[in-house]
Amino acid sequence: MPWTCHQICRSHVKRNVDALAEELREQLKAKEPIPAGVDSSPEQLVQDLEQLQELVRARPQDAAARLEQWYGRYQQAPQPKAGERHAVWSRMRMLITRLWERWHRLTLAPDRIGGEGSWMAPTTARSA
Repeated sequence: MPWTCHQICRSHVKRNVDALAEELREQLKAKEPIPAGVDSSPEQLVQDLEQLQELVRARPQDAAARLEQWYGRYQQAPQPKAGERHAVWSRMRMLITRLWERWHRLTLAPDRIGGEGSWMAPTTARSA
């Protein structure tokens, strides 16, 4: 059976995550209230952003489990009402969700690419 999964460009992911992380840090300055059920704080969110940025660069094997853990922290962040801006907490939840759902496309499976011991997708000079 041919491999049909489309690999995500790591360079674009890094750039997009970095840009969104900076936007979220700026948005934190507005001191939005922490929604009920969100197990975080502004300081924790900043730390989580730093760790997410590192996760995208290092792509460790336990990344999906770490993303799941972070998702649990922000999963109760509510969606905004029509016409309202997303709170920093829901934007963080959406970032984590997108990375978690697409993580396999950043790493691809070892039995498909490069054999044993090379579980990550190959890189090119442009995407490294």
